[in-house]
Amino acid sequence: MLMVTSRPWPWGTESVFRTYAFEPREYALVKGLARLDLPAGDALASCEIDMAVTGGETSPVRWRFANAEYNERNHELMVAGSPVALEAKPLEVLLCLLRAEGELVTKQELFDTVWAGRVVTDGVLSQAIRRIREVLGDTDRSMLRTVHGYGFRLDVPIEIEGRDDPGTRLQLEAGQTLPNLPNWVLDQRLQTRPANELWRIRHAQSGQFRVVKLALDERAQRALMREVTLNKVLRAELGDDAPLVPLLEWQFETSPAWIQMPWYDMGSLADWLLSMGGPRALALPDRLKIVADAAEALAKAHALGVMHKDIKPGNLMVEWRAGEARLLMCDFGSGTVKSRERLEEAGVTVMGFTKSVHMDSSTSGTPAYMAPEVLKGGVFSEQSDVFALGVLLYQLVIGDLNEPMAPGWEEDVADSGLRDIIAEACAGKPARRIANMASLAQRIRAWTPEDDTQVAASDGVAAQPQRTRSPYLRGAALGVLVLLAAFWLWRNIHVTIIAEDDASDAAQLVASDDRRVAILAFDLLGLDSQTQTVMGGLQDALIADLASLSGIRLVHGQNLSMLGLADAPARQIGRALKADQLIRGSVQQSGEQLRVNLQIVDANRDEAIWGQAIQGDRGDLFSVQADIARALASALGTQHSPSGGQSVNNQAYEAYLAALSLWNQGDSKSDALADELERALQLDPNFIDAHLLALLKAARDYWFSSSSRDDSEGRIALHLAALERLNTPPVKLATARAVWRYYLEHDPAGGLEILAPFRRQLVRNTESAMSYAYMLRRVGRVDEALVILDQIMDQDPLAIVPLDTKAELLGFQGKGREAIALLQQVASRFPDRDVAKIKMAKIGYQLTGEVGFLRRIRELMVQSDHYKGMVYFLDLEIARREGDLAAIRKLARSFSGKDMFNSGHGREPWELAVAWALYIGQAPREEVNALARVALDKIQRWREESDSTSRRSTMAQVLALLGRTEEALALSAQVEAEYPFERDQLEAAGYVLESAGIHAFVGDEAGALERLKKVAASSEYSMIMCSIPYEIATQGIWQLPAAQAFVKQQCEAVWERNRRELAPLLAEL
Repeated sequence: MLMVTSRPWPWGTESVFRTYAFEPREYALVKGLARLDLPAGDALASCEIDMAVTGGETSPVRWRFANAEYNERNHELMVAGSPVALEAKPLEVLLCLLRAEGELVTKQELFDTVWAGRVVTDGVLSQAIRRIREVLGDTDRSMLRTVHGYGFRLDVPIEIEGRDDPGTRLQLEAGQTLPNLPNWVLDQRLQTRPANELWRIRHAQSGQFRVVKLALDERAQRALMREVTLNKVLRAELGDDAPLVPLLEWQFETSPAWIQMPWYDMGSLADWLLSMGGPRALALPDRLKIVADAAEALAKAHALGVMHKDIKPGNLMVEWRAGEARLLMCDFGSGTVKSRERLEEAGVTVMGFTKSVHMDSSTSGTPAYMAPEVLKGGVFSEQSDVFALGVLLYQLVIGDLNEPMAPGWEEDVADSGLRDIIAEACAGKPARRIANMASLAQRIRAWTPEDDTQVAASDGVAAQPQRTRSPYLRGAALGVLVLLAAFWLWRNIHVTIIAEDDASDAAQLVASDDRRVAILAFDLLGLDSQTQTVMGGLQDALIADLASLSGIRLVHGQNLSMLGLADAPARQIGRALKADQLIRGSVQQSGEQLRVNLQIVDANRDEAIWGQAIQGDRGDLFSVQADIARALASALGTQHSPSGGQSVNNQAYEAYLAALSLWNQGDSKSDALADELERALQLDPNFIDAHLLALLKAARDYWFSSSSRDDSEGRIALHLAALERLNTPPVKLATARAVWRYYLEHDPAGGLEILAPFRRQLVRNTESAMSYAYMLRRVGRVDEALVILDQIMDQDPLAIVPLDTKAELLGFQGKGREAIALLQQVASRFPDRDVAKIKMAKIGYQLTGEVGFLRRIRELMVQSDHYKGMVYFLDLEIARREGDLAAIRKLARSFSGKDMFNSGHGREPWELAVAWALYIGQAPREEVNALARVALDKIQRWREESDSTSRRSTMAQVLALLGRTEEALALSAQVEAEYPFERDQLEAAGYVLESAGIHAFVGDEAGALERLKKVAASSEYSMIMCSIPYEIATQGIWQLPAAQAFVKQQCEAVWERNRRELAPLLAEL
């Protein structure tokens, strides 16, 4: 009976012994449990937040959160850059909360650790919490959140510096072995997450396969510990035949920590169904049996007080036994139990849990399967698991594991009995759900179909779309679409999302045969400039309200002038927009009074069929908007469902509407937008929509390098904390979390997963649908993105962006003729602007390599004020293609422009481009190095100011040019590791290609070829390689015979076809 922990003292390390039950083989596991660096007797030294580290020691840690920082080495707390004094006990409470890293710490835990052995009242703890909030300036309790009845947690992102996590530095490749995993070879990477990796491993002698999960940081290690603990509980109670993936071995003494499991040839439920062509390959009764079996297995876990917390198809493994498939539960890393006593009754060692393990309010898990109370940060319960399995039931019934459960799901389930089961399993409030897993299994097994045809019809295999490979394209314009659309995502669907009520109460989705109604831009008559700006924002907000009307498909018609239809008859406008009816309006102002004249016109008959004037006070814009929406909904024969949004001060709402209008005018209005948002939040600090728009602006500023990462991250964290604290609707909170995941964690797959539950509403608005399409494209789901783009163009015939985006997608799939046909439509709408022609020539050059296209791009850019700064780099590329070293040298001496900014916080020194051109032109090495050294100084300075993956990749290229090979390869490998294909195929393919160029430059042909094959094997972006002969930074690849042969094999047919088809275009341009 022994527990060993290590406590760093000022004069050395002392071992602290406690009585606890450990099996002999687990002694090494706990000998490194860390404690805080505080003097002897400090209660916090025993705070039970397990952090296993090698050798039982940990480096001093610096914690950064919101605008505060705590340094463990000198026990200094800084707030807004200045040191502040905090008494010993409140400081110990704060450190316990920091160690929990955002998870709940119960009152009892704080009493047992901070005031160990003493009897204190709740008032003492409350006073400590009050002091912490006072020192942090947390007057609105947005940082330190009270979870009523349970305890406290810090609801802000926490950054940890100085903690030694060797696992996070792993660079793993197939064929390697790990020092702490002898005799096993890494065979195939199965999954990569920010904190762990999953690999299939092969025994070096026997060839046996297993699966190993590696923890890359301390939190992931605690998750593995929990998984071991819960697996032991379930096996102790249920026996070896438990419906559970067994854990064969585990190791926590050295980094990386790991656990081993058997390898199942059939894979997970998701893998198995996919291998058969999808869920519809099984008859409906067989699909229902899967869910019933899973419910019965989970019922056994719940009976022991164990909750899974991450139920999804990927966490149910399939084992073939006795001639049939059997489901096994796995991945309890997010799991929890109701009480520590239940663990101790089972006689197992408790690992990875704090003292009170049952009050769990963390939001770990998969968003698409999370219950509403969990998404909002509430306490997890068995009913939360029931909700997740209910979502899986819905997906299997409709035969689509990619379809999230969203309002209107009832339309997909024809059988009323199944509809009732799903609705009760997925009720918004836990108390309304099916009581437990056993009852859910019983209900499913008792179901009988309403008619036999329903079961028979489900036996067919759904046709699976064929994916088309698509190449790499990185563009600032497309990147900001995600931000523009993230905002519109919640603006346009919040009225249909009911997070805490039954899903069946949600508004019905628009059907394909809905009446098409176009809303045209309102005429603003005699308004002062500020009111014009505000009314522009109000019409945007009004469109969001009307987009949710059932039976109506809202078509956007705000930009008729680009079609030459500004003064056209209604019949002509209706034909152009494919609309049955048109909504027209005008706004007049007299002092503080507003009059909005509304009219609905029958487009076919070209006559007004309804009209009404809305009178309102400029001092109550919210009511004016609501009155307009109600009147139009009534006239259209449908009902307007009020958004139920928060009530805000009118001046704050006016400032917000002005900000909304400025946001839609782009980055040129950034300063005015910031002023309006600041005014809105000063007038109403709890204004949810203003916080979200301010968060999106911070992300946009980071994307375009208008602010540093630290500044943007701080602003995003500030507004995200406010949204977490306030009663923010789930869709808006999901949007904020997705922005954090996408822009600061560079994880579009994660952002997509967060937004997935709201996918069905996205096509209601052009910008929100564009956001989802772009994120799909980033993760390689290009076919789905193209479908959404077609839907957008049907709904918003005047929209240019979806046409432009689809053209780029087609162009980089090698379909030049189809892409240029779309861009010609854009050019016809803007005959006086050359942007579309430039893009046509760019696609022509990328697909053919013909220098004539490059020259035409230059001619067009010279005529454009916006693009003139790029002409220098075009001249450099033309000189490089023509082998004119004298011209390159002349350009090197004549540069007077600016360095290049790339989307994603990227920046490239102009000297790097010239250095590459000189090197390829075979200039003397010292001439090349002189420019490369200047470029290196610049990029080092930029990285110190604000770092990014793009800047690290650029620096790796500079280091390669300077002959600093080891540094270049190490930095390039770091960049590759930051962008695994599983998270972001588009960026990963680009960075892997850049890495291939560096390997080629330093003479590593095998390394370059290996990376080219990795790009070729990607599901969508293999054609990125087809630009290698024409890109300046990849010329090293083209000069390697084996690499050149490989690229030709992949791209020759594409080049030949496009040179033949696009030759006439050059003459037209």
